[in-house]
Amino acid sequence: MSIKSPSGQAPFLRVRPLRGVAATVAATLLSLLFAAAADRASGVSYTGTTSQGKALTFKVSGGKVVGFKYHINDTCPDGHILSEEIMFRPITITGGRFSHTFGPTGQPTSVSGKISGKHAIGSMRDRSMSPREHAVCHGSATFSAHT
Repeated sequence: MSIKSPSGQAPFLRVRPLRGVAATVAATLLSLLFAAAADRASGVSYTGTTSQGKALTFKVSGGKVVGFKYHINDTCPDGHILSEEIMFRPITITGGRFSHTFGPTGQPTSVSGKISGKHAIGSMRDRSMSPREHAVCHGSATFSAHT
């Protein structure tokens, strides 16, 4: 049996009738191949923690970091802690690395990281206005995540 590419060109997958153990092995390998392809299509989930001990989650899908979400504690001028929940829009991955900054002038939030197989590492910085004292608070952390 031969399956043609969408353009009708040469076959890109060839399956031949197999018997017994060979058929079982082939079926298992094909199911693993298709499961891996489906996983890549829907995205690979990463979970981890920051150096502040806070949870972090994101997915890698279509060459982008999607749903990058974490909590960070910012220290304010009067010494109190402002806890912020941050979620980034999709960030393009180039050469296994990603980086993005957003936010109003004077209050940027940034993240950068490197993904290598099942592991990811990086850092984040945040500057947010404290509603309590109307001053800018600062925070930074590193992270480590895995699939």
